Amino acid sequence: MNREFLEFYIALVPGGTLTPRLFDLEIGDRVYLSPRVVGRFAFDPSRIAENANLVLVATSSGLAPFVSMLSTHLRFPAQRRIAIVHGVRHSWDLGYRSILMAMQHLRPNVTYIPVVSRPEKEPVPWKGATGHVQDVWKSGLLERAWGSRPGPDDTHVFMCGSPHMIGSMTELLAQEGFKEDARDEPGQVHAEKYWQG
Repeated sequence: MNREFLEFYIALVPGGTLTPRLFDLEIGDRVYLSPRVVGRFAFDPSRIAENANLVLVATSSGLAPFVSMLSTHLRFPAQRRIAIVHGVRHSWDLGYRSILMAMQHLRPNVTYIPVVSRPEKEPVPWKGATGHVQDVWKSGLLERAWGSRPGPDDTHVFMCGSPHMIGSMTELLAQEGFKEDARDEPGQVHAEKYWQG
């Protein structure tokens, strides 16, 4: 872990209470950070089998914790397949795209699937997946990339982003036998529910 700097991946929410203030900061401005870290949305190797596959599903800036997980655990075993499914409105919102594409190129066990929900607004025609991350899951695109359908017996799904996406994906996964992870009841679905809007 690098303690010399912190990296933030933040989407400006016009009229929001926090992000406009962050975007107004200038170099040298001070920011208060609580000394205590809260939450449990992290990759915990003690709760996930070493050979379990991972599907990381994000919308917008919900990709941030996954970039951190991937850079922290770059030595994931080669037999573990990892898919990053990142949904945004426009292709220019695909943060870390070049890094994730390079990771996919260099690591045969990594699959990166960017998804654009408003392809008609693109200045250059979008040739990738369209719709929402839920559509990608239902379409079988990941199944075709991996050669088998991810299931609760061999895959953990992490989700971060829009509450609508998390709710919808949780329902889809439950229909396939995935269970939500809880402190006292291990499961294969891990969700960060930081966004309440």
